[in-house]
Amino acid sequence: IPQQPELMQNDGIHPRAEAQHMILDNVWPVLAPMLQ
Repeated sequence: IPQQPELMQNDGIHPRAEAQHMILDNVWPVLAPMLQ
């Protein structure tokens, strides 16, 4: 996501709302088993 400036907020650190689904798609497969 940091390589796609249009998905980052003006501070260059935080992703925009439009990037949240991409973050979820990458994190959820790892996180879900830990929560069970």
